[in-house]
Amino acid sequence: MFLDSRKIEGSVLNSTFPNNISPWFLTGFSEAEGNFDIFIFSNAKALAKTGIKFRFRIAANYKDIVLLCAIKNYFNNGSISTIRKDTDVVTLEISSIETIKNVIIPFFDNYPLKGTKYYDYMTWRDSFHDFLENKDSLDSKLSLIERLKESKANLNRNKLEFKLPMKHLELIDPNYISGFISGDGAVSLVTGPESFNKGFGRATLVITQHVHNKLLLEAIMKYFSVGTITAVKSRPFEINYVVSNKEDINNTIIPFFEMYPFYGLHSISFFK
Repeated sequence: MFLDSRKIEGSVLNSTFPNNISPWFLTGFSEAEGNFDIFIFSNAKALAKTGIKFRFRIAANYKDIVLLCAIKNYFNNGSISTIRKDTDVVTLEISSIETIKNVIIPFFDNYPLKGTKYYDYMTWRDSFHDFLENKDSLDSKLSLIERLKESKANLNRNKLEFKLPMKHLELIDPNYISGFISGDGAVSLVTGPESFNKGFGRATLVITQHVHNKLLLEAIMKYFSVGTITAVKSRPFEINYVVSNKEDINNTIIPFFEMYPFYGLHSISFFK
């Protein structure tokens, strides 16, 4: 493994390690924490030496190292970075051409993303195929690099169009929901002494998303048939899916995660 001066110990290592991780869980977690990137090593004086790297990455808090290791084991490839001291984030990166070609692309074609990130993947995948067809031809490499730069400029947060694959929302696997909430959700329980007469014991499930993913949150809410979607006044581009009714938590949310469990750090919060 990595590490810097920080140790991976205590409750981090007590989190649940997924020995038989569901592919749909992995897609959901990638929806929350993954990204698809094209890295170009520019060398204007020597075109033949200009490098191109395609990367699939999942970034998470270092306390979720157990889950990142499980995902690395699932794909049988990748490297995990050192801890970024400014953010406490570690990143699993897969950039092997053979692994992307034979593992990553077939995986996401078979278990497709359901939010706006799906179209990042499609752009990345099509660019990768373009790269394979033209990477060995010096005559076509210059135009290839220009196409890849254009694709890169429209990936992730830089994309100009935000849309969702509507057909993918018609049916959502419960393991996808578990994976997605393991990345972008939170469970909490109010236990502070000052809250004894102000909601002591209130349990809450929250998923926060950009407003562009509202239809995805609506599909998850439809699956559970409980909860509400609310705006975030202080952050106008964010929305929350919230379940806090005691009966809904007890009769729907807890039984769901007992059947389709959280993994990694979230599993600790859920057990508590």
